[in-house]
Amino acid sequence: MEEMKKTWEENEAPVIRWIFTIVLSLAIGVVLGAVFSFAVNRLPFLQDGQFLAPERALLSGIASFATVYLLFWFFLKVLCKTSMRAFFFGRDRKADLRSMFWTGVLYLIGLTLGQLLSSENTFYDNQPVSIMIINTIFCLCFLWLQTSTEEIFFRGIFLRIPFKDKVPSVLKGLIAAVISSLLFMGAHLANPEVTTRSGLTVVLMASTYFLTGFMMFLSNLLLGGMEPGLIIHFCNNFFCFVFVRAEVTALLTPAMFVDRTKSGVGVRELIMLLIAYTPPTIWLVIRYRKQRAESNRGSNR
Repeated sequence: MEEMKKTWEENEAPVIRWIFTIVLSLAIGVVLGAVFSFAVNRLPFLQDGQFLAPERALLSGIASFATVYLLFWFFLKVLCKTSMRAFFFGRDRKADLRSMFWTGVLYLIGLTLGQLLSSENTFYDNQPVSIMIINTIFCLCFLWLQTSTEEIFFRGIFLRIPFKDKVPSVLKGLIAAVISSLLFMGAHLANPEVTTRSGLTVVLMASTYFLTGFMMFLSNLLLGGMEPGLIIHFCNNFFCFVFVRAEVTALLTPAMFVDRTKSGVGVRELIMLLIAYTPPTIWLVIRYRKQRAESNRGSNR
C-alpha cells in the first residue's frame, strides 16, 4: 500500500481535476458510445445472418467501451497530466506483469475448482470448433476494453484520487472498498442473473457482485496497484464467456460448456466465488507480508 501511495503522490493532481476527468469521460462517453454502438449494429454485413447475436453484441460493446476508455485517456492526459500506464501500474513493469500472471493463473485454478465442486448439471454445448474460435477472438478483443474501463471507474478512481490523511489508512481503504463494491453491485443489478430471480435469491445474486467488487479492491490494496483486480476481472469474464457460461446470463455466448444447475442458486455462486478467490488471496497476502518485511528491513538500516 505504501508503494502505491508513492505512485499517487508522484502523479498527484487536484481532486477537482480528477472529478472533471471522471464526469466528462462518463457523460460524453456514454452518449457517444451509445451512438457508435447503434451505428455498429446497423452495419450491412451484420444484417446478413452470418453473425451470431453474441458477436454483434460484442462488436457493439467494443464500440461503446472503447469510446469511454479513449475519452478517459484523453482527459487524464490533458487535465491530470497523467498517463494510463501510471494510472494502472507502478514503476516496475516486470514485477507488475509477473504479479498479473500469477494472480490470473491462481484465480483461474480457483474458479475451475469452484465450478467443479459446485456444479451439478454442466454439459458440453457441442458448438462447432470454428464458432468457438471466433467467439474466443471476439471475447479477447472485447474483454480487455470492458474490464479496463470498468476497473477505471469502479476501483481505479477510489485508489488513485489523492486522499487527505484525516483518517487511518485501513479505515480509508475499507470505506473506499465498500463504496466501490456497492457501485459495482448496483451497475450489475439489471443483469438477468438478478432480474430473473425472486425473493432471497435476488439478494444472494446481488451479493455475489458486491463480493466480487470487494475482493478485487482488497486484492489491489494488498499488492499496492491495480494489476490484481484487472487480471481477476478479465479472467473471470473470459472464463464465463468462453469456457463455462451460466444458462441465464447477460450475454449468451457460444461457450464450450453451459451450467444448468438449478439448486442452491445464489448460495452456490457465493461458495464458488469464495473458492475462486482463495488461491490468489493467499498468494497476495504472502506477497504483501514479504513486501512489508523487506520495507521494514530497509527502514531499519
